[in-house]
Amino acid sequence: PYDRPPLSKKVLAGEWEADRIRLRKADDFASLALDLRLGVAATALDTAARTVSLADGATVAYDGLVIATGAAPRKLPGQPDSPSIVTLRTLSESLALRERLGDGHRLVVIGAGFIGLEVAATARQRGCTVTVLEGLPAPLVRGLGAELGTAVAAVHSRNGVDVRCGVQVAGLTV
Repeated sequence: PYDRPPLSKKVLAGEWEADRIRLRKADDFASLALDLRLGVAATALDTAARTVSLADGATVAYDGLVIATGAAPRKLPGQPDSPSIVTLRTLSESLALRERLGDGHRLVVIGAGFIGLEVAATARQRGCTVTVLEGLPAPLVRGLGAELGTAVAAVHSRNGVDVRCGVQVAGLTV
């Protein structure tokens, strides 16, 4: 378990290493008396029996249950599998992307939400040529509105990011 917001800024920029975003050290979990099973998928839920079945064949009983599954990144229709196309959801993806950012590299970010704009700003600071593509009329329209979203786009543009709004991705060529 780790703090995810720094993945698109501090970790990506190389200012923080992986151990800095861990929520607790491994030894700290013992004091919590947790049954922590990392990397094992839940496969079934039986609410009558109050159990969760796991991919490794185990069953876990519960008194209370919180389902916090996260989300999977959306792929574009027809998106090819390629090492040139990167998603940013995990620590390992952030570290892998960080290794690829630097002077002279070109990066296209699809989506001008908070994470996309943080990645764009960080990549620009690391010397990349960055283009952001956004389907809406301005970045962050859903959260900030059009006027403030336009102001955010202007800040990124002043810092050398090419922000293109109101555009649709027709396809990816790798």
